[in-house]
Amino acid sequence: MTTPDRDWYIVRRWQSYVAEMRVVALRMAAIVVCYGLQLWHHLGLLDEAGRAANADFHQQATLLACGWLFLSLAVWLMLLRKWFPPALSYVSTAVDIAFLTALIAASGGPTATQLDTFYFFILILAGLRFDLPLVWFATLACMAGFMASVGAVDKSWFDAEHTTPVISQGITLVSLGGAGIVVGQVVRRAKDLVVAYAQRVGKESEA
Repeated sequence: MTTPDRDWYIVRRWQSYVAEMRVVALRMAAIVVCYGLQLWHHLGLLDEAGRAANADFHQQATLLACGWLFLSLAVWLMLLRKWFPPALSYVSTAVDIAFLTALIAASGGPTATQLDTFYFFILILAGLRFDLPLVWFATLACMAGFMASVGAVDKSWFDAEHTTPVISQGITLVSLGGAGIVVGQVVRRAKDLVVAYAQRVGKESEA
């Protein structure tokens, strides 16, 4: 490992720890806000008949939100104890995608909810850690999670009829892939910027 690469690894590792703390805070805030909207919709906007029809989804959403929040708190406690294994970001990202996919499937699939847009939020959180392999992992996992949510509400994956139109599936997959590429390029450019800045400061110090 060259000196710039080693310095970048050390700096990125520390910044990844700080970023993971912010990711946990953003994740918990998103869960609380979204579940608050679900409560408002279920209790404030629906009549008695609507609440009865929505009761199963509301129960599933409550269980998923609580589980997601408790796991986020567990990660928070790990970070407070300065325990930050390299795999933690990957595991927490995979958990985010799994919970989001389960929530989309419970709501009736991508055509029944706008929750699939939160896959992009997960990609942004991956970029916040400045870990390029994590961005690649998050991109592929989000694409797989989206297709799993599509398959969860499709009676058959390979027939001519689809709950989520094929063109919609394609557009979403291309959008997720494109977003992952852009976030990855931001991470790459950040490293180049830091190395170039350090070299320039070193030259000025020598002069």
